[in-house]
Amino acid sequence: MESINIKAGILTLVLLLFTYFFYLRQPLNFLSLGAVAGTAALVLLIALVYFFGIKFIGYAIQHKIYPSIALRVLLPFVTLALIGWLLYAFIGVKPFGSSKDFLAIFSNFASRHLLYIAVCTTLTGLAFSFPTKKDSIADAILLRQNLLFLTVTALAFVLSVFAVYKVKRIDQPGLDPKYTGYKSLNENQDLKHYKLEQLPVSEPGAILDQPYLLPHKQELVLVSISGSSNRIPPVERIYKLDQNGKLISSVNAQVLTASDFFPLVLQADGLLTDHSGKQLITWIFDGNTNRQAKDQLVKNKEWTFEPLAESKAHIKMVYFNKTAAFHCNNLKELKYNGSRYYDIALQKETLKIKVDSVFSHSDNLGNCTEKKLEYYSSAALNFSLLRLNEREYYIIRPTP
Repeated sequence: MESINIKAGILTLVLLLFTYFFYLRQPLNFLSLGAVAGTAALVLLIALVYFFGIKFIGYAIQHKIYPSIALRVLLPFVTLALIGWLLYAFIGVKPFGSSKDFLAIFSNFASRHLLYIAVCTTLTGLAFSFPTKKDSIADAILLRQNLLFLTVTALAFVLSVFAVYKVKRIDQPGLDPKYTGYKSLNENQDLKHYKLEQLPVSEPGAILDQPYLLPHKQELVLVSISGSSNRIPPVERIYKLDQNGKLISSVNAQVLTASDFFPLVLQADGLLTDHSGKQLITWIFDGNTNRQAKDQLVKNKEWTFEPLAESKAHIKMVYFNKTAAFHCNNLKELKYNGSRYYDIALQKETLKIKVDSVFSHSDNLGNCTEKKLEYYSSAALNFSLLRLNEREYYIIRPTP
């Protein structure tokens, strides 16, 4: 018994160090005395679990397992592997969408936890197998019992893996092969008559408003607004595109605002003003960055500013492939995240787009935002637009 205690104590220290380097691999930082005490208590608890667990395995090796090094390593390994997998599946495995997703989940378990268990059980099996005792029990009945236990436990492990796969897999039809040709917007599209490219109009942390049309000039206006909680979000930058989708000019809020004129606000008629509304800027219509008094401004009759409505008839979501469970506090009906597949009907062909991870957390409270894909077009323009997640614009131009 004393020999078991000594070996268990030494192995406890060795495995604690191995656990630290295998899982943490970084120095511990303590911000308070309470953190030090809490960590020490946790380490002590783990050490006790290791010590008594190793003692139990050591006793089983010396008295319940046939004196074969292979069995003394394999029996503890398959037993702990089964227990470890069941705990991992209960705590860490969330619903998944495909066999590929499950393979990634199991590969993560094998590379991190199964490998750890293999090292620990190998060290323990070798430590309690040497030196070999002269009176070691070596009879056929014990060998058969050990082999039976090994077979049943290994089979239970395989069945538990299959059971988790069946229970956790999201119940949905398999992805039709025709959707494998759908590509994300940042990938090269196989288009014969059109060219798709991203417009350089995104601003970090800003939202891209819906597009606006200047009919008298056949120009498109894109407005980047702040993501603030203001009732009327301030304008960050304004872009102009010509009839063919070429970026011809832009201006940022810093050029137009000053300490006495802030923030920059876009009015429904296309004029720019500040919070007071007493002075106006007509840059969108004529490129003029100077401020003018509201009561003295003579507005040109041709200055019309029309918001483009989303062309919903041309864009259709044809399939939603669920990939994982996803919790959102602000969307209680949502249960799964995944990829959406869209058909966008152009004049000469159909653009096939895939949007991955359509939901994401927007804050630390678990609230979510939905990644939307919108299509805009106008008879006055020789191109059309896609807006993704209110953050990116993509232009679709006919090829010559």
